[in-house]
Formats: sequence, C-alpha cells, structure tokens
Amino acid sequence: HWMNLFGNNILVLFYEDIFANKITELQKIHDFIGLKNKAEPEKLIHLNKGKADLINPDDLKNLKQHYAPFNQDLSELLNRSLPWQNNQS
Repeated sequence: HWMNLFGNNILVLFYEDIFANKITELQKIHDFIGLKNKAEPEKLIHLNKGKADLINPDDLKNLKQHYAPFNQDLSELLNRSLPWQNNQS
C-alpha cells in the first residue's frame, strides 16, 4: 500500500541494524531527508533497556510459520535478507 502512495520515497530501517550501527543508520536517515550529517555519537543513547520475557516455543513456532510468507515478500521487495531471519532456529 505505502509503495503505491510514495513509490521509492520510503526509507526502511530495521531495529537490529540501528542498534548494531547507530552512526551509519543515522547517516542514512540524514541523507534520506536531505540533512547534513549532524550525528553526535555521544548523544545517542539506548532508552529501551528492559528485558523481554521469553515466548513459549510453540507460540514462537506458530508466529514464524504465520509470518513466513510476509517476511519472504518483504525480503524480496527490499532485495535483502531480514535481520531477524538470520537467527531463526
């Protein structure tokens, strides 16, 4: 739906990439919106430091199965692997 409205004028970022490469991903945002890089690494803080509860393995399996076709479509649309698929068991 969004691609029909905005064409290629969409920036897709993944939490995993942002967390792993804060400065690089911030630069992507700045480039996308046309800002000069004003990244100040010392001001980038991680505010969501809580621990997640473990999910029931059967529920996780069902969720993975349910979302597999959507993940595949997204991966093909973006022409890249999805970060959370690299760690699937």
